[in-house]
Amino acid sequence: MSKREKEVLTYLSEGLSTSEISDLLCLSTNTIQTYRKRLMEKLEAKNVAELVYKGKEIF
Repeated sequence: MSKREKEVLTYLSEGLSTSEISDLLCLSTNTIQTYRKRLMEKLEAKNVAELVYKGKEIF
C-alpha cells in the first residue's frame, strides 16, 4: 500500500467525503475515487465501511 493510499484510507476512516479529501490533498475527485477503488480491490472490501474496518486491521 502506497503512502498516498494510506492517507486516503485515513481520511475515509475519519468520515471525509471524496470532495473533502480531494481538497485536502489538492487532487481531483476522480483521482481520489481511483485510490478508493484500488484500495477496495487490494483489501477485497465490498464497501467503504468494510474498507475502513479492514484498513484498521493493517495499521
